[in-house]
Amino acid sequence: MINPKMSNVHFSRLFIRLFFKLLVLTFPAWGILFFTVLMLGVLFSVTEEISFFNSLYFTFITAMTVRYGDITPDTDLGKVLSVCMGIFGIVTTGIIVAIALQALKMAYEKSNKNANREQTTGDRDRRSL
Repeated sequence: MINPKMSNVHFSRLFIRLFFKLLVLTFPAWGILFFTVLMLGVLFSVTEEISFFNSLYFTFITAMTVRYGDITPDTDLGKVLSVCMGIFGIVTTGIIVAIALQALKMAYEKSNKNANREQTTGDRDRRSL
């Protein structure tokens, strides 16, 4: 149970702070994957002869596994690149979700640790009276 004395705003701030701290620490892992997806998008732009911005749009929509269908690959290499974008996107998303869950766990544990410390201090104060 989350510390009832800790407000939702405080817990949310703690979670967000831990989430971004973990994002920075794990940047090499998800950063390489993100960069790879971007490079696949550039290669897709050249292969399919579409604008750079349309290619980036297609890349992120594919990596997030949304795929609206407004842009589709016409060449075999474009289709292979699309599959790679999807796979790298799923892995990148999985890493970021795992980071979020770890930050949530750490925030929960820290709030319980603070609650236990406050409870112990309160018990000691009551015994001294």
